[in-house]
Amino acid sequence: MAAGAKLIVNISASPWQRAKEVTRLTMLQRVAQDEKVPLVQVNMVGANDELIFDGHSVALNAKGDVLALGASFAEEVLLVDMNAPAPTPN
Repeated sequence: MAAGAKLIVNISASPWQRAKEVTRLTMLQRVAQDEKVPLVQVNMVGANDELIFDGHSVALNAKGDVLALGASFAEEVLLVDMNAPAPTPN
């Protein structure tokens, strides 16, 4: 951050656990807010031995607002305009 980072990209293989997606999202939102930069977390999908990976990749703006949220347990390509305003809730 001291060198002037404009975006945090986290490439992850975070295994699935019940309700972990909420905990993970809350933690990533805090990081984006604390560092005041957009954050993208790309999480693995599939399985490896006894581990299951749930996906749920996410893009957040510098305020921690969700710009895009990937599907659970499915491969997906998300294209995100990191400068776009956060979607308004329905």
